[in-house]
Amino acid sequence: MKIRHKGSNVTIERFRGRVRIEQRTIIGDYVSIGGGTSIGAYAQPGGGDGVVIGNGVRIGRRVTIDFAPGLTLGDNCSIADDSHVTRSVPPFARWSGTGIED
Repeated sequence: MKIRHKGSNVTIERFRGRVRIEQRTIIGDYVSIGGGTSIGAYAQPGGGDGVVIGNGVRIGRRVTIDFAPGLTLGDNCSIADDSHVTRSVPPFARWSGTGIED
């Protein structure tokens, strides 16, 4: 898994399903990513910057985060298991479900 930037103390759970992370993704410090998660995995080649994951972010299991220009997960936000993210999440937010769409 090649990632543009990965911060310190990043945990990627691999025993609960394959984790797919698009190579332009930027991951901050103290981030936890659950198994079966897909981050920008279906991005088109050359489509600009990748997803930016802030510091202290918790991403649950089986989460899908679409590739979208400027999509950012703010510092210390939390995304619940089985969620689908299509737009930016503000810092300290707690989001869940498929309602994380425009």
